[in-house]
Amino acid sequence: PADIYLIDEPSAYLDSEQRIVASKVIKRFILHAKKTAFVVEHDFIMATYLADRVIVYEGIPSLDCVANAPQSLLTGMNLFLS
Repeated sequence: PADIYLIDEPSAYLDSEQRIVASKVIKRFILHAKKTAFVVEHDFIMATYLADRVIVYEGIPSLDCVANAPQSLLTGMNLFLS
């Protein structure tokens, strides 16, 4: 097993029910193994279920983008929604 996992868009091409199952499997594995995972996810609901901290990017995609420092889920989501 790795110490850190990078999981890129695990919900891609999954329907709603499959997304719920996938998110539960991922979360259970990471918590049980006591490992760190970076999850790249565009599904807002899945991202909030999986995350305890988030990195929010600001700027113009592909032109000028800045990654903020990791933040709590609440602070990061408020920044994302503002």
